[in-house]
Order: sequence, then structure tokens, then C-alpha cells
Amino acid sequence: MKARIITAIVALCLFVPICIFSETIVFPLAFAVLSMFGTYEMIRCIGAHKKYGYSIPLCVLAAAAPIYCYYSAALSTENAFSSILVVQFVIMVLLLLCAVVRRGKDSIPDLATLYMMTSYVIISFASIVLLRAEHNGNYLYLLVFVGSWVSDTGAWFFGRLLGKHKLIPEVSPKKTVEGAIGGALSAGAAFALYGFLVHRMDAALSPNYLILILAGAICAVVSQFGDLIASLVKRHYGIKDYGNVFPGHGGVMDRFDSVLLVSPVLYLLITYIPNFVLF
Repeated sequence: MKARIITAIVALCLFVPICIFSETIVFPLAFAVLSMFGTYEMIRCIGAHKKYGYSIPLCVLAAAAPIYCYYSAALSTENAFSSILVVQFVIMVLLLLCAVVRRGKDSIPDLATLYMMTSYVIISFASIVLLRAEHNGNYLYLLVFVGSWVSDTGAWFFGRLLGKHKLIPEVSPKKTVEGAIGGALSAGAAFALYGFLVHRMDAALSPNYLILILAGAICAVVSQFGDLIASLVKRHYGIKDYGNVFPGHGGVMDRFDSVLLVSPVLYLLITYIPNFVLF
């Protein structure tokens, strides 16, 4: 418990300056580091970390993706999502080229698994950078963390208080239906409160509370699925934690598992759904 508290304090002390300097290169650099560590953890989880012909290029690409998206969005936010497609295409071609150079020593299903899982991590961290580049992005990107962490807390609280029906016990034995509903309600309320606080700080912004509550509930559901995906992968490969970057909390994937799916979904909702305007 002591290690968890100390790690949380240190992480908070690092997170706050990153938010303060979110308009600078500090922001994508921070997520480049997280993306690289998260990608390596995933590669190690599926047992491909000793295949340096794959792991090293993928980790380099993972670090480069958020920075590339940062500069791509700076040029044009209207077509910023195309940078994600470029990243995904590069990952695919990189793996195929590596497979050819390795003279077909690796099976296509293994390559497909490696592509799927590393793309998931890289695109998710890059999407946070793209969210920050959007109009009012200095407020929008924080909702990724509000939705994920409030949902986790709400699900834990309601699950302990009211939980009777297991959600998907084969994947995560402790999660309950009541907890999942409580997490969605908590995130919806947190988004509404966040909108109120933003309006108090910047009177020019008018929160759309109905959309905020809806977005909070959606992010909570997505967040819980992100957590379940990470649990499913760990259970399949028989590991307890992805890493130990954060003592007491595990690795980057353990700490950000619920964040990973939220960031691209929230980005797509805001940029591609008409009238889905939070502020």
C-alpha cells in the first residue's frame, strides 16, 4: 500500500506539469514515452520481445507516433485523423517487411497478433495528442482521464456496495453489473461537473450538459471494456501484471488499460458525429 501511495503522488507530480505545458512539445513527448513503454509491455506479454527485429522498430515507432500526430495536427486539425491511418499503415508494412527479412520464420497469425495489439496501444496514446489539438482541446483531452478513472472508482464503489451479478466472470471475476452501471452514472455526473467547472473558469464556453452526461456514460462503458480487454489478454498469456514501471500499480498497460480505448472513441465522437459538441 505504501508503494502504491508513493507512486501515485510521484505520478501526480509529473502529470500536473505535463498538463500545464500541454501546448508545448512536452505533451507529445510524455505520451511518446508512455506509448513506447506500453508497446514494449504488450510485445513482452505476447512473447515477442526477444525478436529484436520486430520489438526495436515497433518501440521506436510507438515513440514517434504521438510526436508525428502532434506536428500533423498543428498543420491541419481537419485531417488530423489521417495521421492515425498513416501510423497504422506503417506498422503493418514494417511487420511484413521484417517478416520477409526474417525469411518467413514467423507465422502469419503471430504477426497478426503483434500488429493488432501494438496498433491498439500506439493509436490510443496518439489519439490523446490529437484530442489536445482539437478546438477547446485543452479541456477535452482531460475528459479521457476523468471518464476512465472516475468510472473505475465508481464501479469499484458500487460493486462493493451493491454488486450481486457478475459481469463477465470468465474475464474479470470481480466486476459486477451493478458496478458497471454505477461507473457509468459516476462518469456522467463527473462530466457534468467538469463542464460546470470549465464554464466557471472560462465564461465564454457554454457546456452542453446533456451531451456531456451522454459522453461520460459512453466513456465509462468504453473504459470498462478497455479494462476487460487488458484483463483478457493477461489471462490468455498467464501474467499478473504487464510490467513494473509504476511500483505497486504495475506497468503502463496496467495503469492506463481503461484509458486506451477511451481516447480514440472520444476523439471519433467529437470529430465525426454531427452536433456532438461538449462545449
